[in-house]
Amino acid sequence: MRLIRELQRNFNAEQQEFYKHLMTLYTKVVTQKRNDADKIYSIHKPFTRCIAKGKAHSQYEFGNKVGLITTANKGKKIILGIKAFLQTPYDGHTIEPLLEQMETGGQKLPKELLYDRGGRGKSEIKGVKISIPSTPRKKKTLLIKSRQSEKNLEPERQ
Repeated sequence: MRLIRELQRNFNAEQQEFYKHLMTLYTKVVTQKRNDADKIYSIHKPFTRCIAKGKAHSQYEFGNKVGLITTANKGKKIILGIKAFLQTPYDGHTIEPLLEQMETGGQKLPKELLYDRGGRGKSEIKGVKISIPSTPRKKKTLLIKSRQSEKNLEPERQ
């Protein structure tokens, strides 16, 4: 913070106006606290957000959410709608803005939209049926398999 104040003191009026945006960015980076909202994680990309994934092996990732609607062709896919979300909305709330973008672009809305399991919630938006895959059958995880093999290797006690 001391260096920022010293720079501001040594700048003339023209330089202060020119570097005003950068100085506010640097001040925000230096003074942010652990629990602050809208923290800056990257100086060269200040719009980067922390996205909580809720998985044990990687709880967080950094970046931005992007929604994408493409055609269902297996060979060549055509992008019909794309939108970057600067905040971190729930996955189910990213469908409607994409459909609105298609409407404003003069495109015909699809009859059915295939989405991942993160988009649970609404089964229909703007007359478009939202289909999500069913949950997969439970399989034995590596941990369960290793515990079962350990039980089989232990000698029986009498």
